[in-house]
Amino acid sequence: ISKVQKPNFAQTLRNISKLITIAVSNDNLETVREMKKLIPEYKSNNSVYEKLDCIKEDTFIAVSA
Repeated sequence: ISKVQKPNFAQTLRNISKLITIAVSNDNLETVREMKKLIPEYKSNNSVYEKLDCIKEDTFIAVSA
């Protein structure tokens, strides 16, 4: 049985604003990192950012265990 979290719209808005700020700075690595925070299922198809997939998966496994 799954539990669905109620979205916190104010926090989501802050996170999206932060993502936009990072994206405007042209820091692609940080932009992808922030995207992964917002959307944990996001997988990059660009090999440069695949290392972030591993970091997120390791963090998720550690938190879940």
